[in-house]
Amino acid sequence: MSGRRFAALLALFCVICGALGVSAAAEPEASEKSSEEASAKAPEGYEIAARSDEWTLYLRRDTLALIMENNATGARMRSTVPDDDQTKANAKWKAFYRSGIVMEYIQGTVMDYPQVNLVDTPNEKVFDFFDGGFSCEVYYPTLGIAYQATVTLDGNDVCVYIPQSGIREERPSEYTVSSFYVYPFMGYSYLGENGGYMFIPDGQGAIVELEDNEGRYLSPYTATVYGPNVGIVTTTSDTLLGDFVMNQSAERAMIPVYGMAHADSRMAYASVIEEGDVSAAIQASFNGVSNLPFDWITAKYTYRMMYSQQTGPSSGTVNLRTQRAKRFDIRQHFFFLSGDDANYAGMANAYGKFLDEQGVFDRADAARAFDVEIDFVGEERKNGLIGTAAVAMTTFEQAESIISALNADGVAQILGVYKGWNENGITGGRPTVSYDPSGALGGKRGLSQFIETANALNTVVCLDTNLSELVPDTHRMLAYSALKKIDTGTYRRPLYGKVYEGTQLLLTPQKSLELAASLDKDYAANGVRSVSLSGVTELVTDYSFQNTYYDSGDSARFYGETAELLGEERTLALNKPNAYLWRYADMLVDMPIGSSSYRYTTREVPFLAITLAGRMPFYAEYVNDQANSRRFFLQLVEQGARPAFLISDEDPVALMDTDALDIYSSRFELYREMIVSWYKELFVVHEATQGGAITRHAREGDCATVKYENGTTIYINFGQTTSYVGGFALDALSYKVVAANGK
Repeated sequence: MSGRRFAALLALFCVICGALGVSAAAEPEASEKSSEEASAKAPEGYEIAARSDEWTLYLRRDTLALIMENNATGARMRSTVPDDDQTKANAKWKAFYRSGIVMEYIQGTVMDYPQVNLVDTPNEKVFDFFDGGFSCEVYYPTLGIAYQATVTLDGNDVCVYIPQSGIREERPSEYTVSSFYVYPFMGYSYLGENGGYMFIPDGQGAIVELEDNEGRYLSPYTATVYGPNVGIVTTTSDTLLGDFVMNQSAERAMIPVYGMAHADSRMAYASVIEEGDVSAAIQASFNGVSNLPFDWITAKYTYRMMYSQQTGPSSGTVNLRTQRAKRFDIRQHFFFLSGDDANYAGMANAYGKFLDEQGVFDRADAARAFDVEIDFVGEERKNGLIGTAAVAMTTFEQAESIISALNADGVAQILGVYKGWNENGITGGRPTVSYDPSGALGGKRGLSQFIETANALNTVVCLDTNLSELVPDTHRMLAYSALKKIDTGTYRRPLYGKVYEGTQLLLTPQKSLELAASLDKDYAANGVRSVSLSGVTELVTDYSFQNTYYDSGDSARFYGETAELLGEERTLALNKPNAYLWRYADMLVDMPIGSSSYRYTTREVPFLAITLAGRMPFYAEYVNDQANSRRFFLQLVEQGARPAFLISDEDPVALMDTDALDIYSSRFELYREMIVSWYKELFVVHEATQGGAITRHAREGDCATVKYENGTTIYINFGQTTSYVGGFALDALSYKVVAANGK
């Protein structure tokens, strides 16, 4: 239509509107007006990709860069560094931190992982916009590789989805995808000028303050989600930053979460990896590392890797790619937070609510009565004149006496975990292959009697069941089912015991599941109604089985089926489990109370506790192992965690000639008074909070403030002198519980 004809029609329309009493210059609809106003203030080069009541998401098409803006405050977080930054980084780094998504690839069998980005690598893009976000196919013609990324905004949740089905490799003999970085610079900070911190999943959780490090840090934080992948043998670093050595090893990352908080804008996000977690690593870099002035944190997803394959005893090695790509989609959420929620407590609650919506806590009894965990030291072995001999630390009859004594002292609820209940004891009894109670402890009849008495005294007795670790000396035939690395070499872990020396092996995930199926029938036939599962709960790995490559997703699937099978007809406690297994648990045991004290962290934060409180019962590490028991007690108060004690009837000096000589303090009579007093005191705290969710947590110096959903507030002084917090004077190493009514 010509401009002149359009003008004439518009004039006629205005006349008709005037005749009908309708103003042709009427205000546009509110949504239309808001969109126009938002477009007017869009950053240069960006456009609106999606908008919710509280947030606006902007997109820059050429680099897929995003900006998230709070509609009320105007505060923004960028996913990439602007083009006009004046840093002296090299071209590779600049292309990395200006690209929304960066891909690494493998060329032939070259032991290297070159990068392609969206800045200086020729690429073609095809966009599809829809209500709530967009999709984009990115194609690299020089490599013949394409992938599709979909970004959506739902409330405060920006979800990035890269389906494996959308990855296209046209010349796989030449070029294949190795890995992806998804918005690696989301919420970055320049020399810590924003204030705030990064959250890393180190143990219970830790934060790294954003500040100018003045170049004193040389290496980053990196952690494979769910722990080291023991089946991988590589000769090159799997991080962008090259080879490095951390000054202090970090704790296993049990959860696929990281976060960034900016103090100046009171804006933060929690990033949760929903899919691809079993093949992801979390990397955090601090300004000064690699001579860059930025603090940034990201997830890296690996589909393929290179490894060295031994060709013979003395004939050298060849470089190979893994047989196929790992099987997973990438789905990562950025939950944006503002105001009072823009902190680690807000991040933990966002993660907890996400898991709740996914049904992860459906099985857990959030209202479980408060109890204390008692782990019994059963049988261990020592060398004898012929073979090994049993060292009975707590017989079933003695365990019954301990439970009865605690019940008489007022400990009304107990979770019991029996370690070393079967033949070959704690060390040599791995893996658990059958229901075979130790004769030295009282045999089948003794164990059945103990469990019956314990149940009558409100005690759940879980039999410790390890289905991954293998001691060859006691299970020689199972050595044929030992886990092999992707280069087909058997994985071995040194054993330095007095009784069992040499190497410890791991079972294949298939064998773990097979043993679980056999145990399920054995336990059912003998009335075992509660199990504490360990070993498989802490392991995710690639491996080779019958000359076929299995990836970490396969092992996670087998371990999930193992947990589901054992817990189908009985109470299931999971020992320090990776987060993907939580949905199968009634409770979690041996949970970390702190972090690794990794050098660069500013302080520990109770991230796991905030995530789990009011949703899943969880029990802390052993009180026995704590150097400062009073401080540890206050951490239990702070986190809503339940205490756990490792107990034996006999003095642990009897273990000096066994492989459990690291148990140096466990005798019941030494801990009886502490168990009773801690149970009673923590029970009162639990009643005051009603075992509910933690809504706020703050730490100022040595003092912590914890607020619960029922309105109860707990003030804690971890310091050595009297401090004032919440208007109360708290003595050193003390706490105060204040109900919603202020009393």
